[in-house]
Amino acid sequence: MYDLQSMTPVCYTVTGANRHDNTQTIRLVKRLGARLLKVNTILADKAYDTRENIEKHLTVGVLFIAARNKRNTKKPVNKYRIQDHLELGDEELDHIYKNRMDCEHANFLLKEHLGLTNLKTTGREKVRVKVGITLIARQIQVLRQLINQKNPRTTITN
Repeated sequence: MYDLQSMTPVCYTVTGANRHDNTQTIRLVKRLGARLLKVNTILADKAYDTRENIEKHLTVGVLFIAARNKRNTKKPVNKYRIQDHLELGDEELDHIYKNRMDCEHANFLLKEHLGLTNLKTTGREKVRVKVGITLIARQIQVLRQLINQKNPRTTITN
């Protein structure tokens, strides 16, 4: 999970390959601790598009926006599943949802800058350590930008 304003990673989890990613969102929200960081919106790709994800997050006041996965719906009416529960327009949701790609881009740049693109890691603990170090590197970059009174969303710097 990233804070979109600063593009700072705030928490993560590593699971076995036999667990689907979409089972981890509630767990990640809970990992944020004693509400030090308030999650109000989660942007996720269509792999996370389930009625259960939308409804669970809405009950705790979190807007869960994922592009509708047409495989999960026989006859989709709305572009986003959240629209089945709230009156939100496509244009408004498109504007919010496009920010999801910023996180993907930050991950790509981090892997490229730290030489992690072709690195093979096996074992859950080794992966957890590698991901943790990579995300700490991003947090240091954000802190450096803030100290220098620059935009923390600026991409990778030397």
